Amino acid sequence: MAAQSVAEQAVEIINQIGIFNVLVPFLIGAGALYGMLEKSQIFGKDRHDINALISIGIGIIIALSWSVRNFIVNFIPLVIILAFFLFVGVLLAEWLGIKPD
Repeated sequence: MAAQSVAEQAVEIINQIGIFNVLVPFLIGAGALYGMLEKSQIFGKDRHDINALISIGIGIIIALSWSVRNFIVNFIPLVIILAFFLFVGVLLAEWLGIKPD
């Protein structure tokens, strides 16, 4: 068995603790919701405190919900792969000289 690097050991310990299964869905849910609330300004202009409070509350609900959390954890790799292929497609279109109308 090959020796693991310090980074690999750290990631393995973090994975065993379950941070990836709890913290990542919380951060994604709260961050995405905060961004949407800030952009839409539903609660008024310059109401960052209300937006943050609502985002953190719903982020905690997401982190505690098994079904939503499993969906997010399983969905993240697919989104990353899709974003990569979209990036490569746009890059190839730029190289080929295709311009948007």
